[in-house]
Amino acid sequence: MRTLKCIILITLIGMSQRLFAQVRFETALNWEQTKQKAAAERKLIFIDVYATYCKPCKEMDQSVFSSSKAGTFFNEHFVNLKVQVDETKNDDAYIVSWRPRAKQLVDKYKVQSYPTYLFFNEKGVLVYEVKGGDLTIDSFIEKCKPALEQNVQLMTMKMQYGKGDKDPQLILSMNKLQHLEGNKPALDIFSPDVKDKPDSSSIKLLFNHINEHKDKIKYLCIKYPQVVDSVNGRGVAAHTLRDIVIYNEIYPMFSAGKPIEDNGGMLIMPPLVIPDINKEMVLGYVESAYPGHGQEFLLGTEYYFYETKGDKAKALSAYLELVKSFPSRVSLSDVAMLVYQFSSYDVKDKAAIDSVIHIAKTWIDYLPGETSLWYSTGVLMYKNGDSDSAILILENLHKKLRSENEKAGVQQIINKMKRKESI
Repeated sequence: MRTLKCIILITLIGMSQRLFAQVRFETALNWEQTKQKAAAERKLIFIDVYATYCKPCKEMDQSVFSSSKAGTFFNEHFVNLKVQVDETKNDDAYIVSWRPRAKQLVDKYKVQSYPTYLFFNEKGVLVYEVKGGDLTIDSFIEKCKPALEQNVQLMTMKMQYGKGDKDPQLILSMNKLQHLEGNKPALDIFSPDVKDKPDSSSIKLLFNHINEHKDKIKYLCIKYPQVVDSVNGRGVAAHTLRDIVIYNEIYPMFSAGKPIEDNGGMLIMPPLVIPDINKEMVLGYVESAYPGHGQEFLLGTEYYFYETKGDKAKALSAYLELVKSFPSRVSLSDVAMLVYQFSSYDVKDKAAIDSVIHIAKTWIDYLPGETSLWYSTGVLMYKNGDSDSAILILENLHKKLRSENEKAGVQQIINKMKRKESI
């Protein structure tokens, strides 16, 4: 009896080991869940597109996908799926649930023979394809390895684009790989057109390359500010529109040209050609071209004008007035820049500093997980004489930071504050 139990136990262990070692195909995930799993595990998606009547498909299951060598390779690099393209009376609920996606795969990627193996990234973008099986395990693995190569993935995406696929996720993935491969994205070809109710992928792509798409982005910020803000954050549409108009339409009225970016992305303001701003001209232009934005754009122009001129007091006064007067039309980067400017320069106006701190605390409460404001706000509090509040906010920041180097830097500032040293 004991011998029989041992035999059964050994048999079960052997079966479980073989089951674990073979390619693990998901049996409960839908397409969205599959992409989420791939993103979480930093893997690609491998889909075995098969038909029940396909003999080579069955041979691949028996000879290749059941092997430990194939299991090791595919389980390490992919979230694996089997998608059945034909319909039978024996189909279970899971297979039935995949029928619409199966039809879409066949139609979109012109699958005409089985088995066909499709490889996707975590966004659901096709990155490679293998047609037909190979019963030699090593040979089949070698055929699938190119799916892991970025240059192969990029070539596949470009082929899909050339066939007329304008999916924003495809475009985003292409441009991402173009960057990783050291090539400049072909934005003149790959950038999406601005359409009504653009999706988040199109917005992200355009905002990653603002200089190349100023007119499209300006249109989005005017017509769909809420959609833009839902993707990029509160006030980003207004902030972006303001900067595009000031840089390209207003500032050149007073200078030798438009602001330009250097190789590091820093904005270089061209020399001024007049001693002061003609406010009436700015207001008249803005209200005629962008009704309702006159005072807001004027204050933004004053900041850049006086900053270029070297009049820091006037520049900061205009910036603070902008943020105070138009709270619904400023972004986190507006507030972060304001706080940084006030904490970095020797500002004497205590009332103005109090206003900046109040604004910063409001945004910290609004976005408690966004720590970019915390450090400069703590420094500004300390310089304004409120060391207890400054130390408290930096101690809270210290708890949130993960980088040991960043934590050490913040701790040094906290120690200086406790010793009443200058920052």
